[in-house]
Amino acid sequence: MRMKEMNRFYILAVAALALLASCQQREEDQALRDRRQADGQTGRLAGQIVITGTLEQGTASKTALAANGKVVWKAGDRIKVFNASNPEGMEYVLEESSAGTVKGRFVGNAISGDAPFYAVYPADAASSLSGSTLSVSLPDVQDYASASFGEGASLSVASGLSVSSLDFQNMLGAVAFTYTGSKNLRSIRVQTKGAEPLCGSGEVSFKNDEPSLSLDASGSTGLTLECSGSKDRTFYMMLPPGVFRKGFTVLMEDTDGNVMFKEARASESNVVERSTILTMPPFGYEAQYKAAFLNADAYGFYTGTDASATRMDAKFTYNAESSQLAAPATQSKSTRYVRVQDWNAGFAVGMTTPSTLVVGQEYDATLDLMQDSGRSTVEGKFRVIKISDDAAWLSASDGSGAAFIQPLK
Repeated sequence: MRMKEMNRFYILAVAALALLASCQQREEDQALRDRRQADGQTGRLAGQIVITGTLEQGTASKTALAANGKVVWKAGDRIKVFNASNPEGMEYVLEESSAGTVKGRFVGNAISGDAPFYAVYPADAASSLSGSTLSVSLPDVQDYASASFGEGASLSVASGLSVSSLDFQNMLGAVAFTYTGSKNLRSIRVQTKGAEPLCGSGEVSFKNDEPSLSLDASGSTGLTLECSGSKDRTFYMMLPPGVFRKGFTVLMEDTDGNVMFKEARASESNVVERSTILTMPPFGYEAQYKAAFLNADAYGFYTGTDASATRMDAKFTYNAESSQLAAPATQSKSTRYVRVQDWNAGFAVGMTTPSTLVVGQEYDATLDLMQDSGRSTVEGKFRVIKISDDAAWLSASDGSGAAFIQPLK
């Protein structure tokens, strides 16, 4: 074949392939339009199903709250549906037209297999199904929403023999905090004084079609609400049902970085019930501690930790490169004594407290400070304002701003 004829053949071949691809694309586009039109005006694809999810109308079982007080679905909500054939679940998204309604229409691919079916909201709250038990997880941080609960904070579940219609029940209750004052809040943290977990991994078990929630004992006993500096004065947190047998504490951080401590003692009224709101009595906000102290992680002695102090001093604290921790083997089982010493810096500071500490409680404690200029001992009451797995944050109850971070291990 001559060169000129080869070029002409090549051009014709390319043009034919382009025409074929264009025709195929038009056919695929038309097929997609036909599939969408097969289900009316909803925009669903043929082969997809619709699930009607009805929200329980308890006072706390809301993803959003309408002006008339009804509990309604909100735009973008997703649920996940499980059965024995789909133990990892399948997601379904709320149709736009269902936002603001009690009965939401959720769309997604048809789920294979037989009943019973189990569902969860929000979709990422459950990871798997085993028998009739869902593995779930509650986050340790919730986001603020004005006059409502944050997105994804309210765990709701459903079960049924038909996947086309599911009635959701709320698994959590709520606590409402209302305060007065001019400060705007950055965060609110609830901490149980006992061992009751507020978040973490757990299970929802369906017995006789009645779901029940249980959290692993290793879950966190603290939960934080990020308030985003809102000007609101009432905030809601979603909590697992239960009794705070030893009460709980609340730490509120304002947008200036200062913190107020509030204590709720054990009481028959301090009970979180499923799908209800526990409304705490309104209280005035007055900053007490610097957030910098609660966020500090160096063991040892601090001054200027009260909110009114101009600055915080952490001069006698642990330095990983030069300091040592010491705890004499002769100490009593009922007390804990820990000393931070740094001979390069010329100090040793120790604190004696009871061996068992509970957030919110006041204890008699002894503080010893030894340095080149001599030794000083202070005895007084210190309040435990924070406890982690590794340390306790104690602040002098006399308002002097003296404080100590004591290692617990």
